[in-house]
Amino acid sequence: MEKIKLRIPFSIPILGEAFADINNPVVFSTINFFTDVSVSFKNSSEIQVPISNLLIKKIITNYLKKKGIFLEININPVNDFFALTSLFYIIGIEEIENDITFFINKLKNSALIIFFRALTSLSGGFTICRKNEGIISIDGKINASLLINIKNKKKSSYRLIRKFENNFPELYNPLVHTIGHIAIEGGKAIRDGMTERLGNLMNIESMILCIFNLIKPKSLPIVKNSYGVKMIVAGDITGSIILVPRNFLYKNYQSFDFTDIGVREIE
Repeated sequence: MEKIKLRIPFSIPILGEAFADINNPVVFSTINFFTDVSVSFKNSSEIQVPISNLLIKKIITNYLKKKGIFLEININPVNDFFALTSLFYIIGIEEIENDITFFINKLKNSALIIFFRALTSLSGGFTICRKNEGIISIDGKINASLLINIKNKKKSSYRLIRKFENNFPELYNPLVHTIGHIAIEGGKAIRDGMTERLGNLMNIESMILCIFNLIKPKSLPIVKNSYGVKMIVAGDITGSIILVPRNFLYKNYQSFDFTDIGVREIE
C-alpha cells in the first residue's frame, strides 16, 4: 500500500453558493488554514473510497469504473472534502479537469459545493465555478483578511428559493440574475485587486439573501471598519465570513488570509 501525506488548504465560497444548483456562478478561495492528511491507497479488485455523501460516492465510483481505476483509498482525518481532494490529487488535476462535465452535470446541493471546493483547494487561489460549465482560476490578490466563524454543517437553500419563486414569480428571475452578476463582478474585483468593491458585493448579496429568507437581517454581524459581511448558507459548511483589513480581530472569529497555495505533498 502506497502512503503519502498531503497538506490541504481550506477553501470557502465567497459569493454565490446559495444559487449554484440553478447554474449561477460561485466564487471560491483558499485560505491559509491547512490540514495535514495521511493518505494510503492501493490497487484493488473493488473500488473503496471513504466518502459518506451518497451522491458523490456513486458518481466517483462510476467515474473510476469508466476510467478502469480500481482503487482502495484510506485517509486520516476522515472527511468528504479531504477524501475527494486527496483522490483528485492521486488521479491528477488535469485528468479531472478534462472530465469535469462528467461530474458537474450530475452533482447538486452540498455535493456540488464539495466538488468545487476540492478543485479550488487543488489549484489554490481564487476560482469562479459554474454548474454545466466548469471552473476558472482568477489571477488576482485581495489585500485583506477574512474573519471566519463556520461549522461543518450541511445545508441546502433549494426549498426556500423555490418557495420564493412560487410566491414572487415576477421578482424571481431578476433577483437570481442579479445574484449571478454579483458573483461575476466579484471575480472582476478580485482580478483587479479591488478589496472595497468585493466587500460591497458581499454586502449586496447578503441583502438579497435576506429577501429570499435564506438569512435573517439580525444574524448579520455588524463590524465597524469591515469591508463586507457574508453568510454561507448552502453546501457542506455554513456560517459567517467578514472581509476586514489585515490584523483585524473581532470577538470569537478566527482570522485568516487568502492564499494561492494549493495541495502539496509533504514528508
